[in-house]
Amino acid sequence: MLPARILLDLAGGLLDVAFPRTCFLCRADLSSSRNQALCARCWRSLPRLRRRACDRCGTPDPLALWDGGCSACRRRSFPHRSLVAAGSHRGGLRELVHLLKYSGFRGAAGPLARILAARLRRQDTLRSHRIDLVVPVPSSASRDAARGFDHAALLARRLAARLGLPIDARALFRRRRAPPQTSLSGAARRRNLAGVFAARASRVRGRRVLLVDDVRTTGTTAAEAARALRRAGARVVVVAVVAASGGP
Repeated sequence: MLPARILLDLAGGLLDVAFPRTCFLCRADLSSSRNQALCARCWRSLPRLRRRACDRCGTPDPLALWDGGCSACRRRSFPHRSLVAAGSHRGGLRELVHLLKYSGFRGAAGPLARILAARLRRQDTLRSHRIDLVVPVPSSASRDAARGFDHAALLARRLAARLGLPIDARALFRRRRAPPQTSLSGAARRRNLAGVFAARASRVRGRRVLLVDDVRTTGTTAAEAARALRRAGARVVVVAVVAASGGP
């Protein structure tokens, strides 16, 4: 019997065939378009990061070109080697993330993975860090149950398929439940997530991991997840997020 996630993906594909397709953002008709999610205008309008960005936090900073870090990151240490963001958390990109994360709309994972894959290729991230495994940041079980799926795992599967890399959605897990981060300050976020993640050493030891999540706000979640992977023996961790929000 096929796994449940594959059956759900197949069902989504059948719905696309059975009903006229419209743009996820503006509802324009896509029945004659090769794009399966967005019309050409909405795709072009997504707020991509095209300028030089800080290697550590993903924030656009032209001065980061000279020493590998923005002004806020130069004196900090990070468990991850680099952080890559595809765009800014605003406009259509923010809408797509919210459709996936809060509305349970699986179809939004496709265009999000596409824009992130394009950014990773443009920066030559996979080759320069010799990435060999994709791992999603796991969301909480209660939020997965309410949504019906793990949104970061779905995004990571779509991204791994585009990049031609293996994915291990069980390599990283949550050891305990943590309250939502949205209303917390930077210091409170760090206390809230301290020690919440753990990784299975048998799955990541010696691997070069691309750690995938939807949004970077303060970077706390990415840092804690990367720290768990490094403790379990991952050789390199590079964080890839669809959108960057706020400062480092």
